[in-house]
Amino acid sequence: LTMADAMSSDGLQTVLQQVPAGQFDAAFLSRFVDEMDGELSDDEAQAIMGAVGARRAEDFVSWLYQKETSSDKLAKKVKMSASEFQDWKARLREVWPWKGYIELTEHRGITLAQLQRILAFIEENCNDWKDRKGNAVTLHTTTLYVFNSYVILPATLDESCAFVELLTDEAQIPDWFISHWWGEPIVEFVKCVEGHSDIRDLPTCKYWVCAYANRQHNLDKELTKDPAETSFFKAM
Repeated sequence: LTMADAMSSDGLQTVLQQVPAGQFDAAFLSRFVDEMDGELSDDEAQAIMGAVGARRAEDFVSWLYQKETSSDKLAKKVKMSASEFQDWKARLREVWPWKGYIELTEHRGITLAQLQRILAFIEENCNDWKDRKGNAVTLHTTTLYVFNSYVILPATLDESCAFVELLTDEAQIPDWFISHWWGEPIVEFVKCVEGHSDIRDLPTCKYWVCAYANRQHNLDKELTKDPAETSFFKAM
């Protein structure tokens, strides 16, 4: 590739920033290189995307200029090798496939059944996870900080989507807004929601929970300087 010599990192980023999240794949890369009067075989394009680790234009630019990609940073965060992290991402993709985008953040509520599914996944997989201090976690000590590092961020990376968009492609307008601490065990959080649902007889109620509703890779678009324009305000 000669693109790195043809323009600066910022210049290439500007050219590619219009590429929708999740669409920067090997086929797109081949077409792009061809339009730049370069040559790239399908096998080479596949190999490059494997090295980049995510279908994101900004990560391709980072890889091209030998900077850390999002995959590199996330793998380091959970102390996995590059290959281990890609295997883990593939497993997450099988369990939590992308369903589609829900345009409005305030319409990305989550149901109790979906929260219970998350809890079941944690119970099955958390024995290999560690908290931010390096301590092993269990079902009863896994917090959103841990789940975000091991599941939300890797699973939503390619599409730069919200976790709810791995659960449904239909708007789930919330009935209730939940404000809470990411440091509490998720199992306790779900028990509280179960209690709320039982007491008020709301089996199909939808809740707005920031961790699952916001697109964690694009928080600058969710958290604006004007409080009235934030996803939190709109959800309430």
